[in-house]
Amino acid sequence: MIKGEDFVTVPVYTATASAGPGSRNDTDEVERHLLFRRDLMRGLNVSLGHSRLLRAKGDSMHRVIDDGDLMMIDSPRNELPLSSERRRRSIRVIRDDKDGDIRVKWLDRAEGSTIVVSSEDGRAHPPKALRANNGNHHSLVGHVVWWGRSER
Repeated sequence: MIKGEDFVTVPVYTATASAGPGSRNDTDEVERHLLFRRDLMRGLNVSLGHSRLLRAKGDSMHRVIDDGDLMMIDSPRNELPLSSERRRRSIRVIRDDKDGDIRVKWLDRAEGSTIVVSSEDGRAHPPKALRANNGNHHSLVGHVVWWGRSER
């Protein structure tokens, strides 16, 4: 039996996050809502009411996140792990504040204030180092905590 209190709604936005050079999104509208089990959300350590779903666009994260996959972004988790943490690498959505492009990438904390942005396919899409306060204008949108795909 399905009980309403066992589920939470998560908005699906029309915006996309590029698994490639970047996606410019002119609109950021809610397309629909999907239901997720409350216990799953707790298990993912998701901030209820602050998560959203975006589609991936592109192939640079192929083998992990494919073109068209739906990704759950936990917006309050928009800081990088500390360099002392064992698992420093994580998939995040990042925004280029100059042009508004949104990307989904692996982010690693390197030495000091350096962040390494990399794709799953490192040969075709080499990693890039971003240094805070060095002309880079990027902000973290959130942490990708879940993704899924349907048969196309």
